[in-house]
Amino acid sequence: MNALDDGTLLDRWRESRDGDAFAELARRHTPVVFDVSCRVLGERGLAEDILQEALLDLALEPTRKPAEVGVAAWLVRFAVNRARNRRAAERRRTRRQTMAASERPEEFMPEDALERKDELERVLGGCGAEERALLTLRFLHGWEYAQIASALSIHEGAARVRLHRALEEVRSRLHAGRGETDATRVERVLGALPLASLSRESLDASIRAAVEKARLRLDPASSRPVRGAVILAGVVLLCLAAVAVPGQPPSDLPAPRSVPHLRAQESASAVLASHLSKISCTHSSR
Repeated sequence: MNALDDGTLLDRWRESRDGDAFAELARRHTPVVFDVSCRVLGERGLAEDILQEALLDLALEPTRKPAEVGVAAWLVRFAVNRARNRRAAERRRTRRQTMAASERPEEFMPEDALERKDELERVLGGCGAEERALLTLRFLHGWEYAQIASALSIHEGAARVRLHRALEEVRSRLHAGRGETDATRVERVLGALPLASLSRESLDASIRAAVEKARLRLDPASSRPVRGAVILAGVVLLCLAAVAVPGQPPSDLPAPRSVPHLRAQESASAVLASHLSKISCTHSSR
């Protein structure tokens, strides 16, 4: 599986519902999706929910478009859009954070603020969803501008301009009036921030959940035999209860040994149908 490209793995899932192929595809790209979701939302629990939604969206996609635009870009695009919607519901709280970040007096900003990752994290928390995604993809994951543009559904030139603006906004919030060297230092510290990671157990659970949900939606007929067997077994029990008259031992019920020898290939449903037929005859003769 490791030697197969994304397109081949996606085709295996689309054509034969190969769960192992989908799991390998998901493991390749979920680290960046989860990290970006955490950066945009600022909450691991919501990021895990969005990751699973993104995997389910990929599993349900009927075309090869994810492979054409890049599976990672496809997943990140979904995650950023969904995270942006989540943040819109918390707009007031975000505005308060932004005001607190912009109104902090410079004299209280320590000189070594750029070296303090917690200070940079605080400033990033005041940025918008797209700015967080841009900075995370570029400086933490080393994405090229073309990849970023594809993930955010914008042109490459727009990605360059917006990233430059986001970087300048972060730099000005950390300490206004520094020079070009300081922008370089911001980039360096951004790249040194720790990535938000998901445990292997949690990741595997998210992948299994996405695969199971996708199979139920894409192949609903696969669950019908199970439901049919349960219903048929219930009918058998009801018939047995109706035939067994209180006070009379059910000695005249057809025993399993009275069933004719069945061929090896006869299905279990045929056996149950035979029992039902004999029980019905016995009841009617009474």
